[in-house]
Amino acid sequence: MKTESRTRSRRTRLIIGMVGFALAAMALFPVLGDTLFGARRDTTEYLTAPVEKKPFRITILERGEIDSRRNATLLNRVEGVTTIIWIIPEGTDVKEGDLLCELDSSALVEKEKQQQIAVTQAEADLRKAEENLEIQKTQNESDLAAARLAVELAQLDLEKYEKGEAVQTENELRSQITLAEEKLIQAQENYEFTKRLAQKGYKTLNEVETQRIAVRDAELQLAIAKGKLDVHLNYTYPRTIKELREKAAESVRELKRIERAGIAALAQLEADLTAKRLTYEVQQQKLKDLQEQIAACKIYAPQAGKVVYANQRSRRSDPVLIEEGAQVRERQPIIKLPDFTQMQVNARIHESKISDVRVGQKVLVHVDALPDQVFHGVMDEVASVPVPGNWPNVDLKEYEATVRITDPVEVVQQLKPGLTASMEIIVDEGTEDVLQVPIQAVVPLGSRRFVYVLTDGGPERREILVGRSNESAVEVRDGVAVGEQVILNPRTHFADELAALEAKIIQEETAARTTPRDGRRPATAKPARRGTKRTSPAGRRSPASPSPSRDKATRHPDLARPSGTRPSKPDRSGAVGGAT
Repeated sequence: MKTESRTRSRRTRLIIGMVGFALAAMALFPVLGDTLFGARRDTTEYLTAPVEKKPFRITILERGEIDSRRNATLLNRVEGVTTIIWIIPEGTDVKEGDLLCELDSSALVEKEKQQQIAVTQAEADLRKAEENLEIQKTQNESDLAAARLAVELAQLDLEKYEKGEAVQTENELRSQITLAEEKLIQAQENYEFTKRLAQKGYKTLNEVETQRIAVRDAELQLAIAKGKLDVHLNYTYPRTIKELREKAAESVRELKRIERAGIAALAQLEADLTAKRLTYEVQQQKLKDLQEQIAACKIYAPQAGKVVYANQRSRRSDPVLIEEGAQVRERQPIIKLPDFTQMQVNARIHESKISDVRVGQKVLVHVDALPDQVFHGVMDEVASVPVPGNWPNVDLKEYEATVRITDPVEVVQQLKPGLTASMEIIVDEGTEDVLQVPIQAVVPLGSRRFVYVLTDGGPERREILVGRSNESAVEVRDGVAVGEQVILNPRTHFADELAALEAKIIQEETAARTTPRDGRRPATAKPARRGTKRTSPAGRRSPASPSPSRDKATRHPDLARPSGTRPSKPDRSGAVGGAT
């Protein structure tokens, strides 16, 4: 039994050994085959690019919008909100003075009619107040004259009555009657003349009424004069002697009363006239404002140009479109008339790049609508303060910048306002040739940089020393040679290898940061776990990196991008950056 058991155990071990040898042979066969028979690995699966030595240009890429440098912006000057009832088609070439847009003015026209009535009424009140003032002045003069005459007559009556004053008084009263009759005739003539003018439209009904009142006043004056004569003949003469002294005193008091009453009446009418004049001016100004508002409902071209609607787009609300039937508010832009001989690009520069942007820098402009043509410009304006970002990126800070297109007029006229453009701001021309590789080929692991070079023996991982970088390439100072082929998608083909290497580098760098200068590791220090995503802090240099005085760019973990550039996003292969 023991012999059979030993035999069975030897057979089992033999079978296991043969299976293991077969598996090892299968695993080593491709390598041995390549070594023994000179076969090469199939490299067609790798996307590669050559290592080049050429001028290294530092640029900043931004998006912007084409606009005219000389825009005539036509605003809605109608108060409140109104509606566009007609607008000239966008893109139409217009001349100075052409009608471009018409707004709804029906409500304003109705208000104008009502205001014209108010102005007419205010004007009539003003004229009436003026006439009343003149009448009061004349009345005051008449009253004062009569009062003074009464005083004189009282004195003369007192002194000279017995010497024939009665006769003289009678003659004077008759003369007053004659004067009143002449005033009545004159007033009647003026009244008839005013009525004829009113029938022809030269006088108003208020003026006719004023003349009628003047006739009535003359009639009353005539009646008063006749009454005085009757009183003198029938009553005054018998009682004159008794009343002369009292009459003289009373006449003086009456004079003072008439003077004061005249002053008060004149002041009241002057105040009324001032109020009526101000009311008329206010109503007239309202009418003028309404007429200006009605005129503003028609918008004319102040200069020749091409019509561009002033549409407004917002991320927070629906876009504001200019079209027939659209409602526009006061001072809202409706139409722009751009000058196509002077064009510019309006853009916003991210705060991470603004330190490298200067006025006067050369800019290459690529317009999406004209992909085969490159326009040239210079940085014309750069804002000194940022503008807040739109919702939801409210914390985003960007600086407004303007690029002036410097191409000849016939080239500039190909551009249209509103076209989307990409700007290539040239920070450094890079006249010297430097060694460089595409940014997709560089793999950042901690503070170190690696590339995979495709050799005859297959892919070879190399650590490189990097310098400056732009949007598409990285300067290489050591690690590769001109003409070598680097793999552009290393993270796709070597994901496991890179993950292991990254974990090792991060662990080493973490240990280096936590280990004291005496070399003893603290008890709380733990190695980084595999798979934990960490990034080396900005500012820590690898031993192979150049000093800060030679190149600050190599200190940044994002492939030593130049100061002021935005960190590049990784592509699908895992490499940072992307081709410009």
